[in-house]
Amino acid sequence: MKLRIQFTKEEPVRYISHLDLARAFERALRRAKLPLALSEGFNPHIKVAYASALSVGVTSSSEFVDIELRETRPAEMALTALRQQLPAGLHIVAYRMLETNPAALMKVVNMAGYTLDVPLTQPAGEDVLRAQLAALLRAEELVFTRTSPKGTRTLDLRPFIRELDLLEAAADRVKLALQVHITDKGSVKPQEVLQVLRAQYAAPLREDAAVIHRNLLGVLRHNELLSPLDVFK
Repeated sequence: MKLRIQFTKEEPVRYISHLDLARAFERALRRAKLPLALSEGFNPHIKVAYASALSVGVTSSSEFVDIELRETRPAEMALTALRQQLPAGLHIVAYRMLETNPAALMKVVNMAGYTLDVPLTQPAGEDVLRAQLAALLRAEELVFTRTSPKGTRTLDLRPFIRELDLLEAAADRVKLALQVHITDKGSVKPQEVLQVLRAQYAAPLREDAAVIHRNLLGVLRHNELLSPLDVFK
């Protein structure tokens, strides 16, 4: 029996890492006493797979996980038991029974959407902000140097950005909508887009203080955006 679950990561767990989130989910599954399927081999682990890791400090209303059980159970009964064990901030919002041998979530999910609530370093007119966003979207290349524990590398962010829109503008902050592609070559983080906007287009943004929420993980096919709950191949 396999279940695909949509869940939230809310304010109480905003600052836990993806690894800590996975551990919390695994502990909740075990406390719920569900008959979890295990992998084979010397060090078996439960068969749980996530769609896309979420950065520390980012909340979400659209995370997905596949869970495999070794026995068939009524789905609502299994989810009720799981809901009772999940920590504050992790909530199940929807689910779907999976067909036999579905494609992995990481194979089908190829789009992420975010809202970015960003303080300004100085007031900026709405027309100026829209012009800065439009200039970024017109660019053929957005060179960015990414630094990680593995070192630094230069990459072009532009192919990953699908949409970037201004939702609200106030004297001290702006709210943006961002959609990015997730590919086998990676993706782009919202903070990186904000850094490019500030450094290369003079947008007066405090990206270090941005409040970021992921409101979409989806499957883009033939220019139609679908839910992972509806795509299994």
